[in-house]
Amino acid sequence: TGSHIAGIISGLDLAERYLNTSKAKTRKTLESLTTEARDSMSQLRETIQALKEDEMAIDDFVDIISENVKKQLQYKKTVSFHLHREYPKEIVLSSIQTLQLMRILQEAVMNALNHAVVKNIDLHIHSVDRTLQIRLHNSGKKRKKSNELGLRGNGIPNMRRRVKELGGTFAFECDEKSGSTVTVSIPLGNHS
Repeated sequence: TGSHIAGIISGLDLAERYLNTSKAKTRKTLESLTTEARDSMSQLRETIQALKEDEMAIDDFVDIISENVKKQLQYKKTVSFHLHREYPKEIVLSSIQTLQLMRILQEAVMNALNHAVVKNIDLHIHSVDRTLQIRLHNSGKKRKKSNELGLRGNGIPNMRRRVKELGGTFAFECDEKSGSTVTVSIPLGNHS
């Protein structure tokens, strides 16, 4: 939600600039910011709910993640989202695993949208030998000026830190033509 709030602040600054020159642009910007603020509030509620629960069934987690990705893509009509899941239904995630994985995937999608011209986002979630593996691939070509525009940020280091806190491994691969892939593997507890 921190990146969303930063986006809202930037948008408010932009709306203030438009205020004297274009009422239509100001209105459109404010409508977008209202939606962004509501989405941030929704994510905050999901975070609070995840922290209240001691654990969450894997199917519930994947359903929430899928809905979150769809929300992130709601204004990106040219981006397709595909979910692939293969795991035993009895897997249960702790509240910390749930929260950290939600944030990692939100950041991965935001990075894809900020740094590439994305056509497809494929999310693969499966388990192998008591390890949950999550792979998010976007098929977008890297934007040539993304780093020059100041879009280089803390996304990848934050994802890496969150995965480390879960005792897992993190990998990021980027090909300027075929897109990027974030791969997360975390150990599962006794419930799997």
